[in-house]
Amino acid sequence: MGKSIANLYQYAEISKAANKRFLDSMQNIISVQSIEMEINDVWSPDVFRLFEEISDEKYLICGFTNQNIQNSLNKGNPD
Repeated sequence: MGKSIANLYQYAEISKAANKRFLDSMQNIISVQSIEMEINDVWSPDVFRLFEEISDEKYLICGFTNQNIQNSLNKGNPD
């Protein structure tokens, strides 16, 4: 296979196959549960709520302000 732009598709296919083999070989090294446990030990439920809120698709076009986030997070909290 030559190094021309016409062969980019073949290079992409080979790279994709290599990445897939690598990811398939790595999937059983660390269990998902241990990763979840580590994350839960570090971050509180409030931090998860914050990340869920700021990753909401309603903020994709216009973004969000501190006030938007506070209002959304405090909707369910009567405190």
